Amino acid sequence: GMFWITVLFVSALGVHRSFAYEKEYDAFSMLVTAPIDRGLIFLAKWVSGFIYLTLMEILIIFPFFKFLMIDYPSNILIAISTTLFINLGIMAVANLVSGIAMRSNLSEILLPILFFPLVSPIIIAATKISTSVMLNDSYVLWEIWVLIVGSIIIISGLAGYVLFDYLVEE
Repeated sequence: GMFWITVLFVSALGVHRSFAYEKEYDAFSMLVTAPIDRGLIFLAKWVSGFIYLTLMEILIIFPFFKFLMIDYPSNILIAISTTLFINLGIMAVANLVSGIAMRSNLSEILLPILFFPLVSPIIIAATKISTSVMLNDSYVLWEIWVLIVGSIIIISGLAGYVLFDYLVEE
């Protein structure tokens, strides 16, 4: 649970800073006026956020296991694949919410207020999945949590792709 809370704060800070730079230098207005589908802008931000979050987790995970004296999971491939899957869900929600909050004057306050409650099902599922992977439980016991994360990825990803055009208008 503590690892995922750390990931949650890292993702919130990263998404806020990425949109803040674009807002500060008025780069997002230029990006929105580009002759491409705005849904593709959402997908590009989603992928770049996913890469950012994955790199940050690589930096966090080894000291986390070392300082807390936790054994590494026995099936490392399942642990990595579920972590990457959860990262997709976190960044889908984060980019959708940051697109909403970016045009606000109080985006620093609005982003966490919207982001943390919407991402809490993913964090709960991530904790359950990670616990089951660490305990080497059968997939049947934690399959529902993977399905919850998958459904949030689909809903947030499709909503972001379709609605990003309307979210970024002034």
